[in-house]
Amino acid sequence: MGSMRNIANNVRGSLIPQLYVLRRVPVRYRQFLPLTVMKLFQCIVVGSAQGVLTVAITDPQNTWAIESLRRITGQSIFPVLIDPNRMRLLIQRIERCELCRRALYPAAREVKEIECYLYVLHRLQVASLVMLLSYQNSRRS
Repeated sequence: MGSMRNIANNVRGSLIPQLYVLRRVPVRYRQFLPLTVMKLFQCIVVGSAQGVLTVAITDPQNTWAIESLRRITGQSIFPVLIDPNRMRLLIQRIERCELCRRALYPAAREVKEIECYLYVLHRLQVASLVMLLSYQNSRRS
């Protein structure tokens, strides 16, 4: 039996195994490829072993995508087929997770913008209270 790299390099055309049951992509494999690449090539990394990435794809004839992924990651690619509808759902799920993560953990620039906004908001609230109190004081006098 050959090494994992040899097996991955020899998988072509109808020899690509079919992956029927895949509901979630483990978080540790989501970072291998940017979301834009996943959408472009309609692929998701679903496993990793001995320098070989197992990548779910929808089109077995698209060898260009497999070669591109090999160059992007610098690792051998072991493709597995997945239903296009399932791929779409998985990518949507990953996209939703990314959006939630960005909302919960904003970038440093966004944090500064939020802090600035909160500071201005606080100043406006203080100014409004001072105006209200001074108005009430002037009415009593």
